[in-house]
Amino acid sequence: MALLDGEVLVAEAQALPVAWDGTTADLPAGWDEGFVRGMTSESEPTCLQALAISVLPSRQGERTSRRAEEGRYPGSVKLTRAPPPG
Repeated sequence: MALLDGEVLVAEAQALPVAWDGTTADLPAGWDEGFVRGMTSESEPTCLQALAISVLPSRQGERTSRRAEEGRYPGSVKLTRAPPPG
């Protein structure tokens, strides 16, 4: 995902499609397990695991990544946070 303000790249996010059944028990134990699952599973992906969100330094502190995550920018999609494991 790229977030533009006119011609300026304000933020970018990388995510990996991952299979998840929607239960807390099926959450990856951590980022690394989710990455392996996303790269090796033959199951149909059902969600995206965020890998990184980068925001232009001059735009940090504006809650840019949060607003993009919540679908408040044109072209963005509202994401649902999984509950923390445990």
